[in-house]
Amino acid sequence: MDLVDREKLSAIAHRQHVYCNPFAPERIERIIELLRLAPDDRAVDFGCGKAELAIRLIERFGVTVVAIDRSPRMIAEAKRRAHGRINEDRLILHEADGSSFGGPARYALGICVGATHVFGRYIDTLKHLMRIVHPGGHVLVGEAYWKRKPERAYLEAMAAKAEDYAEHHENVCAAEKLGLVPLHAAVSSEEEWDDYEWRYSRSVEQYSMENPTDPDLPAMLKHIRAWRKTYLKWGRDTLGFGLYLFHRP
Repeated sequence: MDLVDREKLSAIAHRQHVYCNPFAPERIERIIELLRLAPDDRAVDFGCGKAELAIRLIERFGVTVVAIDRSPRMIAEAKRRAHGRINEDRLILHEADGSSFGGPARYALGICVGATHVFGRYIDTLKHLMRIVHPGGHVLVGEAYWKRKPERAYLEAMAAKAEDYAEHHENVCAAEKLGLVPLHAAVSSEEEWDDYEWRYSRSVEQYSMENPTDPDLPAMLKHIRAWRKTYLKWGRDTLGFGLYLFHRP
């Protein structure tokens, strides 16, 4: 095939990840500890991936979580992970991109970690979550940020623009301007980034060894090897990833 099947590639590349983002599970646990949810609360997670965060929220608080992802492979993995760990009636899975998902402000927690593209931009994601989270609730967003000014060659390799991301402090300030109250912010360490990226590319390389006759392999390997070079040359020092927790007044 000439083009990469991005949904298939992502599912394979994230095989070894607990979360589909560059944060260690124990650091996400610290964010969970800051939440004060009750069993009758509802949460919604856009771009939930394997729904590990949703499952852990149910384990910890007994809440109901609506988890949305457009990847059928991720939804299937979410069902597998949930089995035997939680009351599965508490996890409501939807195979969709979530961009049209709205409704009244009835959620105690709105989540979008690493999937702000669903709504277009970071700021649009914040606005959407504010609309569906009731006053007194929380918004949790994971977003990339520039650690330094990106080189033109890096932007070209990523098919990105400098305005696609802001700086870390600007991500916090943007939410404040909308009326959200910052409660916590954390950024991925270099070790976490390296672990995430090497698991990502290693999973595809290992898949190619296990499935040498897959006709999609040439395109996937070409993509992942270019991605790895781009990360090592520019991305590691240029792009960061932050988790931002806000209170919705």
